[in-house]
Amino acid sequence: MSLEDHLAAIPELDGLSLPDLGDLSAAAERVLARWPDMIVNPPDSDPDRLVREMHVRVFNDRWDGTPLSFVLAAARALYDGERLTRPGLAMLRAFY
Repeated sequence: MSLEDHLAAIPELDGLSLPDLGDLSAAAERVLARWPDMIVNPPDSDPDRLVREMHVRVFNDRWDGTPLSFVLAAARALYDGERLTRPGLAMLRAFY
């Protein structure tokens, strides 16, 4: 059988159907229930402030009251296109 014959034998798809997202939604709900202080995209208009504050926390090894959401928001700010290559932030990038 030739390649053309094989391709002709493949049934046509009527359209794409979305998979059941129930399991994914349930998993997302469990994550949010376990870490209620997590904010997906924290509304911070000053990413430089986040990076500076995180740098101070790392340098001084002071973590009292630091939520995971802050650490993640500072990481997003640190690795964005504007701050990714700043040499003064190399120590903080090494921490992450």
